[in-house]
Amino acid sequence: MPRLRGWTPICCSLASKIRTSPTNTRSAFEFALKRAEINDFKWHDLRHCTASYLAMNHASLPEIAEVSGHKTLAMVKRYSHLSDAHLSNVVASMNEKLFGGVV
Repeated sequence: MPRLRGWTPICCSLASKIRTSPTNTRSAFEFALKRAEINDFKWHDLRHCTASYLAMNHASLPEIAEVSGHKTLAMVKRYSHLSDAHLSNVVASMNEKLFGGVV
């Protein structure tokens, strides 16, 4: 790779700044909640949201388990909540396919 005078490849210049310890996301998360004036919301709530959005976007239970870190499909089912609107759309879609919209 050709080198330009005074330039260091970005991977080398960033390597010295990378920390070896895990990133603390708690303080950033708490700051964001405070700044957005969101109360009564926990980090764990994101797990429910993620599982539900994955389910509503046709991810399989094993795929949701892989993303969320659940070891059993029973736990995935507990975390994956489908909204009433989503369930209504699923039924409407089935009716359209089976009955051509005549119900």
